[in-house]
Amino acid sequence: MAFEKARKAYRVFQKVWVTSCIVLLVLSLIHANSPDNRDNIVVLTWLMLVSTFPSGVTAIFALTYLPDLYRSENAYVFLPITWAAFFVAGSAQWFLLIPPVVRMIDRRFGSSPIDNC
Repeated sequence: MAFEKARKAYRVFQKVWVTSCIVLLVLSLIHANSPDNRDNIVVLTWLMLVSTFPSGVTAIFALTYLPDLYRSENAYVFLPITWAAFFVAGSAQWFLLIPPVVRMIDRRFGSSPIDNC
């Protein structure tokens, strides 16, 4: 029974995380070129870094070394590229790396609550 609740909680977390990332991108794009809101990239970067930590740090390094083509003045180019880098890093962390690690640890100490997720 407890394991079923843990599986449901994990699935809810997945949906909430993906939805919040998409909402953050959409809101950033809506206000992208507004003259009174020039710090969209800063807000997007910090919020995505927090939601993807520690794997988001790799996204920062990747974005730093992209060519100057990436560093466009056009926010409609810059924001989605930044978001995508963080989203890929966070997805890999939360949905590809964490579940197998939890299963491996739980095999040693008991059954895993996220088996068959």
